[in-house]
Amino acid sequence: MANFQLHEFPGQVQMKDLSPLKILIGDEGETCSSGGIMSLSRTLNHNAPPKEVKLQDASSEAVMAVATFLLTNRKITQLTITDSSLDNECYATLSCALKHNRSITHLTISNCGMNNQNVSDIARALQCNSVLQHLDLSDNMIGDMGAVALALMLRTNTSLCHLDLFSNAVRISGANSIALALEERNKTITFVGLVMNPICESSVYGSEKNICARSVFYRIKASVTRNKAGKKSLSQ
Repeated sequence: MANFQLHEFPGQVQMKDLSPLKILIGDEGETCSSGGIMSLSRTLNHNAPPKEVKLQDASSEAVMAVATFLLTNRKITQLTITDSSLDNECYATLSCALKHNRSITHLTISNCGMNNQNVSDIARALQCNSVLQHLDLSDNMIGDMGAVALALMLRTNTSLCHLDLFSNAVRISGANSIALALEERNKTITFVGLVMNPICESSVYGSEKNICARSVFYRIKASVTRNKAGKKSLSQ
């Protein structure tokens, strides 16, 4: 069973794996309880729910405990998970939580080993999510199949504005799927981050690959600009 530490500050929770377990509440770090995953669950449920939860170097068990809490929680609006090695079961549990949660507006899962299968689970959950606005999946292992799954999500999702895929493994095929989804269906996305992806490293050779890559980036930029203009006109 994983051991971790929970620091709670006004409106924020930060958790990091440690041994032995201590759950700390308040600015002075008063130790209030111990006992592993069950203790974390009790702390989240019995104390005033925070608005933001940050997990770093967390185990899959710890993330699943938080994900289970999100099934019924309506207070937490931001969830950040970084530098963690999460297994498939954890991603499936997190996806289930996102499918039913109605409070998370900002989600970051960065440098957590997310692969195509994992992001496909997340994308399916977000097809019917109408709350999430900001999704950061940077520094993972998402390739073209994962990008296709995200593109399918973008065709039905009506709340997401920000999608960051910085430093993944998306090539031109996956980027093109995202571009098509934005052109044909999506009216809400105002930012797509694809920097540090091997989009130019495909089966297209010579100058053609650069032309194709530039075309994809231009199409994405055009759709993002269109969506920004549409939101601006609605607000006036």
